[in-house]
Amino acid sequence: PPRSTLFPYTTLFRSVKSEANEDVYQPQLQQLSDSLNSRSKDVPVIMVGDFNMKYDRKESDDLQSFVQNNNLTDSCFGLQADCGDRLDHMLFRGNDQWELSLLSESTVSDGGVSGGKGGHHPRQMTLSYQAIN
Repeated sequence: PPRSTLFPYTTLFRSVKSEANEDVYQPQLQQLSDSLNSRSKDVPVIMVGDFNMKYDRKESDDLQSFVQNNNLTDSCFGLQADCGDRLDHMLFRGNDQWELSLLSESTVSDGGVSGGKGGHHPRQMTLSYQAIN
């Protein structure tokens, strides 16, 4: 793809509540990682969605490894330090020609539709982009 391309991704990870099936996340992360490395290699990426994974639970090592191995930034770590109870994540990365920077990240009102249950709180982020010389 041309260098000016941006690849957007949305996710909805399947989750299983039983302890016996905790490895349900790894195959989903691997599939997404494979796509990032084939379809979006060296291209800026914005990835948002319901990962059904929290940084304060057992699967946090898998999520952290996925973010690090794919050179992504989770917006919740960009401007604050607490991402523990989130199931929904907004990830991004630039490339060697474009720098993406987080300007803001916040919870937005959905008029009570979600009820704020289970870590699913509507969020928004604002990014800036700048050409790298």
